[in-house]
Amino acid sequence: MTKRESDLIEIKRIISERDADAVEESGYILIDTYPRDNEILTLLCKIFESDWHTRHEDLALSFQYIKNPITAKSLYNVAFSSFEYCNWDDNYPLQRKCTWALADIGTDQAKTYLKEIAEKANKTISRFAKKRLDNWENEQLRKGQMIRGKSKREFHLPLEKYINSQNVLPSNGQQIIGNELIRKSFNVKNYQTGELEEKTHRYIVVYQAYKPSIAEYAVENQKFGGKDFSFSRMSWIKPNFLWMMYRSGWAGKENQERILAIWIKKDDFLRILQESVFSSFNKEIYSTEENWRKELGLKNVRLQWDPDHDYKGNKLDRRAVQLGLKGVDLENFSNNQIACIEDITDFVKEQKILIDSGNIENLLIPKERVISIMDSQIEKQIGIKPHNKV
Repeated sequence: MTKRESDLIEIKRIISERDADAVEESGYILIDTYPRDNEILTLLCKIFESDWHTRHEDLALSFQYIKNPITAKSLYNVAFSSFEYCNWDDNYPLQRKCTWALADIGTDQAKTYLKEIAEKANKTISRFAKKRLDNWENEQLRKGQMIRGKSKREFHLPLEKYINSQNVLPSNGQQIIGNELIRKSFNVKNYQTGELEEKTHRYIVVYQAYKPSIAEYAVENQKFGGKDFSFSRMSWIKPNFLWMMYRSGWAGKENQERILAIWIKKDDFLRILQESVFSSFNKEIYSTEENWRKELGLKNVRLQWDPDHDYKGNKLDRRAVQLGLKGVDLENFSNNQIACIEDITDFVKEQKILIDSGNIENLLIPKERVISIMDSQIEKQIGIKPHNKV
């Protein structure tokens, strides 16, 4: 019996026996353990709406943390609840947490629920919902499901449904598609006045697939190395998730069983692009084959444009980039440019199960968009070709 199977049995027991102590001990742990498991979360939502325990606020906070849309209806229902043990508190902390959770889920349905709470709930609870609606656009960066880093929790990977991504990504062209993480930090600019200086940090996520020994070393040390890793060999990074899934067979190919998400500063990513040379002669980029070969001999970064792929591995009209690094450039990437390395293999396997069962409606992928280079010289050098509208 797998851990999931035993946990499922335990959750059903908790419900049938109304075991309030078990909810207190493990309710939030179960939510955190199965953030994308809709079957288990549906049962946990049933517990959340029940009146035989007193851990509703803990569960609401956990639902806010995982941001799974399947919990939205329960959060809406509990926002109108009147559990006896809560009736003394006219500040309605539970209901406030429900509105926060709905806002962080961030879907159109969650927004509709917030609007209904604003219209139908009492004055205090209505005010909670209205505030979240008023701040909806300003809080976009925190909305939606994500993979949170285990070693460095500030590095998270936003997710979206595959079917939604098809409506916003270009169908053709040759542009860099990937995930750009924007983080803001504040430094004290003037200690006397308390004036703060805001700084914006931009990171690009790239993916690699390795055998377990290399992946484990990389995650533990937050850089590459160990007896099985060679800096003299070409190591390819890919900013496009589905291209990595095609290449690795959704973590199913030999020596590609572990999928790593790697965050590097966008400036460093642009530097890698500047140092890249096409892996084969391209007459549109290089005036002569001799010039291309000269560049090839001087630089350690290779660039390739390949057909992008859908979740099944079928070729698409648009093209995806991959970058190969070796030698000093690979060492620099490993030792100086990596901000975070996260193993996302479990997530990949979860999504492969959905594909195999035909449940594409719930298939999740990292939220990717066309990454703006904002440098015409780099765009020309790497052969950026915009989307051709049909």
